[in-house]
Amino acid sequence: FFSPSSQTVSMQGGGTGKLEGANILQYLCQQPPALLLHLFSTATSALAVFTFLPPLSKHIVMRLLPLNRSVPLSMTKGWVHDDSQSSLEDAIRLGKQLQVLQVRGEELSVQPDFLSSLRGAICGSAHGQPQDEAFAADIDPMELNNIADSAWEGLLNGMVQHEHLKDRELRDNLYDAHLKFRDGDGTEHITPLGFQFLLQERRTQVWFYLISYMGRCADMNINTVDALRFVFRIAFASVGKPYAVPHLSESERLVLRHVSKLGLTYHVKGEDVYYVTKTAALLAKDEAEEEDSERHFLVVETNFRVYAYTSSELKVSLLALFTELVYRLPGVAAANITRQAVHAALVRGITAAQIVHFLQVHAHPHMQPVKGTQFSPLPPTITDQIFYWEQERSRIQVSPGILYRNFAEARQFEEMKRFAESLGALVHANSDRLIVTVRAEAHEQIKSFWKAKYPQ
Repeated sequence: FFSPSSQTVSMQGGGTGKLEGANILQYLCQQPPALLLHLFSTATSALAVFTFLPPLSKHIVMRLLPLNRSVPLSMTKGWVHDDSQSSLEDAIRLGKQLQVLQVRGEELSVQPDFLSSLRGAICGSAHGQPQDEAFAADIDPMELNNIADSAWEGLLNGMVQHEHLKDRELRDNLYDAHLKFRDGDGTEHITPLGFQFLLQERRTQVWFYLISYMGRCADMNINTVDALRFVFRIAFASVGKPYAVPHLSESERLVLRHVSKLGLTYHVKGEDVYYVTKTAALLAKDEAEEEDSERHFLVVETNFRVYAYTSSELKVSLLALFTELVYRLPGVAAANITRQAVHAALVRGITAAQIVHFLQVHAHPHMQPVKGTQFSPLPPTITDQIFYWEQERSRIQVSPGILYRNFAEARQFEEMKRFAESLGALVHANSDRLIVTVRAEAHEQIKSFWKAKYPQ
């Protein structure tokens, strides 16, 4: 039977639209302390972790960085306002989990290995050694960008359009990351997590994929520390500059081969140099810094019509996950946001918040708010309606129940009703039809009561 749900969904959405499992700091917090200390022996890794820290954690590290001693914990309380003391405690706790900070007694300091490496990074030793230009010239930026886009979009096309990815390693990682699965007939399907993955911006997608890949490194005989170091290194490398392959460890070369398939690097097998692409550079940026001239391609109107100014089959396929395509012309596609299309997306596992997030981050520059304002690039009627459609699926919840009927007389009906009410198990009662509905878990008690009352 159905009963009204006691849960409500906020009009502002059921979340932020972000993808769980794409946070590198959360991944590092789950690693053994010995692995993190080993990781911090290089300047690039220390700089990367410092860059990913929340602002308050960075502030604490920078306060302690010039010092060669610890400071009393009581002193740190003066670094923030009184109403931010809990945030300070959280920042210190995060630093301890990451082995960036250490607390001994009532003294706080930066972990020595991290301190030494971060100081080295600040002094300019965080970059790899580029090959001499006489041996390896810089690659054409346009060509490198095309290589990066083609490789990553090829992976996404393999998910959206159910194209069979030729590379087994990429396919296996999509399965292990729970982005795709095979049914009993061997047919590939996208998982609910996979649909959520597709609607994220590229930086989030890349981090999610890489974190999943890191989790498989041990099974592939790849040193996890070497893998992390290499990812951090290319994140802070110069795009388009040649870097030496002979300096890499065997594990790092295996990671290089894999990320080249994703478009994070460009490396021709057998050559002694590789090039870092703009996709790898996204890893070291904040979401707000992720800029792409082709990223903002959507115009959303108040009549629920969406225009996609793009020639990309992938982008049109992503839009079709929650809209109904109306027509396509060279360079533009038109679609309608409908109740049926949004409900179909919700059934696949996509949330309303993720749909709104996708529309916002890909909104055309003419729809973007003026800097310094808080206005959404989407019409309020659109965002509200999408969340209303999600609420429609949350208005009721299904739970088992027992229906009692065919009472001999009204007195028996009233006795059953009162006893069910006393148990707090009554769901529905109809005195005209002599019907009582109760929660399933109360059935045994009610049955015992009834047998005791009417043995026959």
